[in-house]
Amino acid sequence: MDQRTHDAFTIGQVELPRRNVHAGIWFRLLRTIIDELSCPISGSRKVVTDLIRQVWAQAGYRTRDGQAFWYPYEQQPEPVQRHTMEAAATAVMLLENGSITGLGNDSDLFRPVPDSVISDGTPPPQPPTRAPFLPIGERLSLREAFTAAVEDARVNPAGARTLFNFAAYKHNDADQIHDVVNAFIELAIPLDFHRTTPNR
Repeated sequence: MDQRTHDAFTIGQVELPRRNVHAGIWFRLLRTIIDELSCPISGSRKVVTDLIRQVWAQAGYRTRDGQAFWYPYEQQPEPVQRHTMEAAATAVMLLENGSITGLGNDSDLFRPVPDSVISDGTPPPQPPTRAPFLPIGERLSLREAFTAAVEDARVNPAGARTLFNFAAYKHNDADQIHDVVNAFIELAIPLDFHRTTPNR
């Protein structure tokens, strides 16, 4: 942390794992961490309180360095300021190694850029087909499944639409679609339940 602060003063930018940031951003991040570590525990949500306690414990000090009241960093006694800076350095280390997850948007600056996989154009493998919901001994025969689908399509618009789409799959010309429509008429499935345009 000292090197980063030195870089902010001397070259005007700081190298963080995600990207380089302007010195002003570094000082804002550092001030935010210091303020979070110094804030009263009672006013924080549990998740924030747990993070603050974890950072102070990892730094080797009592939470908030034992302070009973909140004071701005500049008004804290010199030993408390030093311990607070050590806790801030500990927080940065824990953020960078993934031991804690920051709650603010800028906390991602302390994490490396996630690996991004660039596709070579090969389609992803198809997921394995799932077995039907019925156990093997209770599965319907093809004839029973077809009869059940037709009976459902006669009374259920969604079932009719599904059956029609299945029957018309890969049928792209009008004659093939006409054959599917004729089959629906023969099976007494109402025609107003399905689409009659060819698949594209």
